[in-house]
Amino acid sequence: MRFPQLLFVLTGTGQVGFDNRVDELQMHAEDRHVARMLKAVPAAAASLEAIQQDGPNGKVWYPLADPGAEPLGFHELGLRWFALYLAASLVSWALACRVNGGGPWNAGS
Repeated sequence: MRFPQLLFVLTGTGQVGFDNRVDELQMHAEDRHVARMLKAVPAAAASLEAIQQDGPNGKVWYPLADPGAEPLGFHELGLRWFALYLAASLVSWALACRVNGGGPWNAGS
């Protein structure tokens, strides 16, 4: 089951205050329990002022699980998390194939 995204809209702090709040949220996202939750419930933050200026699809969303990431548009958030989920799934599948002797195409060998 996929949960909706968790989006923080911050306001009333100016750019420096916004940057500090995002840094703090990203720091908390590194906690192992929070990081595990963020795999199922992706989270991002934007300032209300940026949303009002550029719209919710503008590059205003800062992914909390990726501190070095550039801001993304709303629709890019979903694609980015889907790509990370797909990559993790492929790695898990490849490891399972290795443990099980080569994958489903070798089942009869």
